[in-house]
Amino acid sequence: MLVAVLATSGGTSGALGLRSAAAPTLLAATAPAPSHSARAHSLTAAVEGVRFPYWGDRFGWRSSGARSDTVAGRTVTTVFYTRAGVRIGYAIFAGVPAPRSSGGAIRVQDGTQYHVLANAGTAIISWQRGGHLCVMSSQGTSAAALIRLASWDGGSAA
Repeated sequence: MLVAVLATSGGTSGALGLRSAAAPTLLAATAPAPSHSARAHSLTAAVEGVRFPYWGDRFGWRSSGARSDTVAGRTVTTVFYTRAGVRIGYAIFAGVPAPRSSGGAIRVQDGTQYHVLANAGTAIISWQRGGHLCVMSSQGTSAAALIRLASWDGGSAA
C-alpha cells in the first residue's frame, strides 16, 4: 500500500469546493435505505452504473437512508450508513466527466487520489470512481477510516 500526503490550497479553477461537494452527506435522509443487492458487496442503489457498497457483513455499517439533491448542476445521490450510533454519508455525483473537488489535503492510497478535510470533528473525503465524483463524510469517523472503506474492493483489501 502506497500512501502520500500533500497539502493543497483552497481551490482550482472550475473545481467544486470539498465542503460544497460534501453538503448532501451531512443532511438528513429523505428516502428509505437501499437494500443489499443480489450482486455481492453492493446495494441496490447506483448512479449511472456506479453502485454503492454493501458494508454490513464485513464492517458492520448498515445502510440507513438515502436522499437526492442537485449540487453545481449535477444530480447527487447520497446513501447513509450507521454503526453504533455513528453515521457516514456517501454521495455519488451523476454525469461524466465528473466535477473535480478542491481544497483540503491530497492523500494517495493504492493509486487513488483522495481530497481530505478534517475540521471540528467532521471528516470529509472525495475521489473519482468509475468516472464519477464520490464524497464521504462523518462526524465520529476519521478520514483514514473513510479512506479504508472507500478503497475496499469487495475482497480482503481492507
